[in-house]
Amino acid sequence: MDEDDEDLNLHLCKIVMVGQAAVGKTCIMIRFMQDKFDPYQKSTVGASYADKSIKYNINNNEETVKFMIWDTSGMERYSALTRSFYADAKVAILVYDITDKSSFERGKEFWFKEIINNCPNDIILGLAGNKIDLYNQEEVSEDEAKKFAESNHMIYYGTSALSGVGINDLFNEIGKKYLKKILNKKNDIKQKDNNNKKNSKNKNDSKSVKLKQMGKNKKKTKGCC
Repeated sequence: MDEDDEDLNLHLCKIVMVGQAAVGKTCIMIRFMQDKFDPYQKSTVGASYADKSIKYNINNNEETVKFMIWDTSGMERYSALTRSFYADAKVAILVYDITDKSSFERGKEFWFKEIINNCPNDIILGLAGNKIDLYNQEEVSEDEAKKFAESNHMIYYGTSALSGVGINDLFNEIGKKYLKKILNKKNDIKQKDNNNKKNSKNKNDSKSVKLKQMGKNKKKTKGCC
């Protein structure tokens, strides 16, 4: 594959991760990026950034998605700053802590509305119920989370930044959905261009037929009076 092909098959996907402080957004990002876990990770102030590229085989073509992840602060006093990262996001992942009911409720009442009100209308939505390794302290059931996710067309996974469970699955499914959306859009544009070219050719052919017909009529009437 040459450089031009690589550029054509590289798709940039900006992701914003939102949710209450201490639910594990940064730890999820680090686990996905570096396959590491830091139990002493400090809460994010403002936002932090990281990126990672994943290759997919779609219809025998190699497509690459570059995940550009913005991990935003869960402190509501920074929400005005957080909104500045929403404008051109392709994906928003809402994270809550399954052992903290309030993080789920606040996620629905505040952070989800922040996403809907500030992100593009066609945003892809993800929901991560983090800390499933602490299942014995669960305050938010999987059924409750799935119900919320399904009613809002969100990709849901239970995750554990500690063990890594569910995190790669979440990002892989997001990547596939994003690729499908991008490739469908490209195919629609290509089909539209082909239709325009076909219509243009038909118009030119029609004009050519009319001109030929006019030429024949002129020959028939020449010198008739």
